[in-house]
Parts: sequence; C-alpha cells; structure tokens
Amino acid sequence: MGVGTGGDGRLDLDELGSVIGAASSADSAETLEDGVGRPSLSERLEDAGVLPWMRRHRGVVVAASVLAVGGLVVVAVRQANEPPPFDPRVVAAVESVPVPERITETPGGSWIADSDLVLARAVVSGVPTGDTVAVSGIVGPGLGASRGTAIRATSDDAEPADVLWSAAATIDCASPRSLSAEPEDFELALTRTDRWGRTARSTVPLPDAAAGWAAQVRRTCWESSVRRGIAIDDLAARPDLARGTVTIGLVLSNDAPLDLVAGSEPVEQDDRGVRVGQSFRVGLAAGLGAQTEVLMSVTSCAQVAPPVVGVPVTLEPSSYAVRAPGIPLYVASPDRQFTTRVPLVLDAEQTATVQGALDAVCAGAPDVDLRPVGAPVVQALGGPSDERQMRIALDVRLSSGSVTAVEVRGDAGLPTVFSGRTVPSGPGPVEVVWRYACASTPAPPAVSVTATDGTRTWPWRGVLDDDAVARAVLRGCSAQTSEALAGAGWPRQLLVRG
Repeated sequence: MGVGTGGDGRLDLDELGSVIGAASSADSAETLEDGVGRPSLSERLEDAGVLPWMRRHRGVVVAASVLAVGGLVVVAVRQANEPPPFDPRVVAAVESVPVPERITETPGGSWIADSDLVLARAVVSGVPTGDTVAVSGIVGPGLGASRGTAIRATSDDAEPADVLWSAAATIDCASPRSLSAEPEDFELALTRTDRWGRTARSTVPLPDAAAGWAAQVRRTCWESSVRRGIAIDDLAARPDLARGTVTIGLVLSNDAPLDLVAGSEPVEQDDRGVRVGQSFRVGLAAGLGAQTEVLMSVTSCAQVAPPVVGVPVTLEPSSYAVRAPGIPLYVASPDRQFTTRVPLVLDAEQTATVQGALDAVCAGAPDVDLRPVGAPVVQALGGPSDERQMRIALDVRLSSGSVTAVEVRGDAGLPTVFSGRTVPSGPGPVEVVWRYACASTPAPPAVSVTATDGTRTWPWRGVLDDDAVARAVLRGCSAQTSEALAGAGWPRQLLVRG
C-alpha cells in the first residue's frame, strides 16, 4: 500500500486515515524488535546479570567447564569399551588322553589303599584369541576332588599356542555307581576365562583313556568295598597234637554289595613259629555269610604266636600300616577279574583262642641248645655268586627227649634254594652242611630241630650265630667284614679275621 500526497506535496488526510487503519490490522509478530533492532542473547544475559556474574567468578566457570567435558569423555570411552554380552560356551579341542597311571603309596613297604588317579597328559588347543581354557579336573562316578596343572609341552607335535595339562582326581567310592562305572561316565572338566575375567565351565568326553579310568575306579572301589565288608563273625580253634597243627574254623560275613570267592593265603612267619596253609575256596554271596576252615601249622615251639597281618590305620594314602594278629585272606570276584588280599584282624578273645590252641600243640616241648664243636670246615664251590659250603659239627642238647632230625637252610643269596637235612645215627655231635654266597653278606644259618619223647614230636627253629661260625665266614669270604656281618644279624662282638 502506498501513501499519496496532494499536488502541493502535503499528505492527504483521507490517505493518512487509511495508513493508520492498515497499521492497526498488521501481523502482531511484526514488531520493532525483529530484525536489526531485536536484542541479542548476550544483551539479554548482560541485562539479566549473568555475564557480569561469570566475569566475577571466572575460575569457577572454567573448572566446571573442564569437569563437564571430562565427564563426557569418560562416558564416551566407557561406552566404547563396554564388553559384549557374555557367551558361556567353551571353545577348545582336547587331544587324546593316555591311559591313566595308577599311584600307590607304600610307606615302609606296607599296604596302602589307592586314592589317586593321574592323567599323564592332555593337550588343549584351538582356544580363541583373548580366551584361556584350563583343565580343572576330571568328573565321573567314584571320583572326588580333582585338579588340573599346566605343564610345559615336551612334544614337538604341540603348537606353541597349545597347553599341556596334567589332571588328577581323588577316588571317592561313596557313590554306588563307582562299582559299575562305564567309560562314557567320565569327562574332562574345562574352565574358560575371557579377556574381561568372566568364567564359564564345561565338560568334554574323556577321549581314549576313559576305559582305563573306568577300570581303575571299579577295581579300586571293588577292593575298598571288599576290605571294608568282610569280617569274622565267629572263630573256633581245634589243635591236632599228633600232627602239630591247629584247624581254625571261621564264620565270615560279607557286608559288601558283591558276590565273592575267598580262601586263606599261604604264608609262613618264622618270628611267630607258624605257617598258614591254603584253604579251599568258599563263596561269599553279597550280604550273606559262609563257613570255612584254615589250617595253621606250628613250625617252631621256641616262640609260637598267632600270625600277624598288616593293617592300615586308615584308608588314606598317608596311613601307615600296623601289625596286628590276624589271618591273611585271598578274595576274588567270581570271574577272577579282580583280586585282593584282606587282613582278617582277630579281636582279643579270638586271639586268645588261637594262642591257646597253639600252646596246646607245643605243650611239653623240650628246650633246645645248639653248640658247634671244633672249627667249621669251609669248601669253595665257585659259581657266579662265589658259593661256599661249610660243614659244622653240632652238639644238640635237649632238656628232655631226643633229636630225630636237624635241617639247615641255605643262605638267601644263593641262586637256588638249598636245604640239608641230617638224621642222627647215634650219640655225639651231628654234622650239618650249610651253603652260602660270598657275593652277598650271608645271614646266620637257620637251623630246624625235630624233637620227640617217643609218642609226640615238636618242631624248633633257631639261628646259629656262634662266633666260631662267623669267623669261618670271614676267613672264607675275603670281601666280607665283621661290620657287614653284624649288620646282617651276626653278634656285634665279632673278633677280627684270624
């Protein structure tokens, strides 16, 4: 809209009215503050007093700005390094595992139950970058605590990134399945750790060696169950004075969940003067009992006592065995796949019963005293062990009765067993022959004497450790010394060679 003027250049009032009318109907958004004339943001902040305050508190403003920027950076870095969702899968390859090695600890030569199975080597490979996969043990029926240990690879076939592991497990036969464990029941336990320290566990089939593990667990738990399950319910002893034997009647119980076959194990104990013979086999059904007999022979009335058996204090590997009166039993599974020795320990009453029967056999036995007469004669026999033969005249003195036979056993160092038996032909000394080896230090010769009173006979055993015999050994064996003979059981007051 334009504004007109008259010819004289003055504004026409009618036109001025139209201008004012148009102004009253103009858009309200069109103000004088629009465009160049509108106050800026800084002018508004200045008018509001914000900028003057900031200038007066410039240090605080700068510090707050730095903290704000730093916080934004931390948040950004954290978001950039946030781990992805955890994948619990364990990715690795396990090479064939060799058959396990059975460990048996026998401190002092005593029997100790097996409790540990060792997996010699397991190679773990194919582990993703940033992860570690460790062998943490082995799981399966009959196994308790297990462990895994990383060892240095010794095989050239292993890649540098592969890890060679040794794994072991303690046998725990509490599980009933331990007696029927199968190869597929055993697995290798793996533990995976990612780069953020998160862990996951898994198991993989135990390759190749699982059959060995199953067999070892079954055998060990079978033996443990048998040793715990068989006991003596009742015992009776019947002496045979004419034969010098004692028949032990046993009532055995079998609390093990196994069918078994049992019998006495032959054993001779010189220091107890008894020999346990082999009995007939008897079947022991699971949870039931059976009766059997064991023949015990008296070998020496010099000192006779019930036999002793080695019994571990506990079934732990570090448990030492103690010797207690008992009867050694040989037990097998019906298919003879598993066998073991069970020490049947006698209680105080049972021990007294057996001792009474043995004393009855030796009742009336005479005392025996052996004395060499003159100097023994030594003859060299040669051979790889440098054998010697010694002829000894023995004066055998009895407190009563007479001698029917004298027997001398050869030295244990001989390549073949030798025993010389002499029957006296009349009064006077009895000549006996003793063989020994100079290559090994011989122990004093063991002498057996059979005495009789005309109606009964008694056995007697002792050692001939006389100084005259010891000096003859030193003269005949130049490599032996009196100290060496003393260590083998000869008297320590030996004189020098001469």
